[in-house]
Amino acid sequence: MFDKRLIRTINNGRCFVLVGSGPSCEVGYPSWQRLAELTYAELTKIGRVSDSKSYEKYLADKKYPELFRQAERDLGDRIALINLIKSLLTPPARNQGVLYELISKWPFACYLTTNYDDEIATCLANLNEHFTVIRNRQEDFYPWRDGASHLIQKLHSDLNHPAEVVLTSADYQRFYVEDSCQYFRDKLRQVFEMFDVFLIGHSLSDPDIDFVLQLARKTASPQHPIYMAAADFTKADEQEYLEKYNIVLVQYSNNDGKHSELRRMLKTADRFIVPRHRLRERTETAV
Repeated sequence: MFDKRLIRTINNGRCFVLVGSGPSCEVGYPSWQRLAELTYAELTKIGRVSDSKSYEKYLADKKYPELFRQAERDLGDRIALINLIKSLLTPPARNQGVLYELISKWPFACYLTTNYDDEIATCLANLNEHFTVIRNRQEDFYPWRDGASHLIQKLHSDLNHPAEVVLTSADYQRFYVEDSCQYFRDKLRQVFEMFDVFLIGHSLSDPDIDFVLQLARKTASPQHPIYMAAADFTKADEQEYLEKYNIVLVQYSNNDGKHSELRRMLKTADRFIVPRHRLRERTETAV
């Protein structure tokens, strides 16, 4: 069931959405797991695997950043790794992106994403909505202040900027732990403190979700709960997430493994959410 408070929050036009890999997978991009499997297969094919047992263990343990770090070592070059990932992130066939279609139509003020692709910007452009795309450099966070709007922030940058990409375990260490990227963590904390945020498309196996949970714990505020669409949680999980992280779970069943129930839930909620252009028309009329 879609939370009524979340519907009201989205309809006020000031809610942010943090988009994970789910909507991109729906379009046809590989999941984290599939990308890791494809990377291992390609390295095996070209004879660049130095330790197959490590790759297999990383896959079994869902330690994908560690696998990509090992791939970077085996290739001997950062650019070679990024070029390989680029070739593997091309969808073999494009599917209709219902999730992207809906979250683009809904009046979110800004979008945060850990995805490398440009699907959000493309969907918004198709609606004649102009959003500025920014990345994860310190200067990219300057626009984040009260009243921020019409921004798409790629928290993990994109594959056209290899030095900024968050992909390997070393990258996660740099951005989420080391002092050199303290600005990154400070600014994200400010976003969670200042705005209502809806998380969609994230799996609990996503490497960045732990940081989001810890950030939620530190910035917990009844005035700004974090909403998260998540599959197959128990009532006890719901209570735990609310008490421990200030996260309100928007739960759905994923019995088919394709998140069909999530699409149905969002389509139902769509009937109660004001489309972006109509909210703007109401605001302009009120002024």
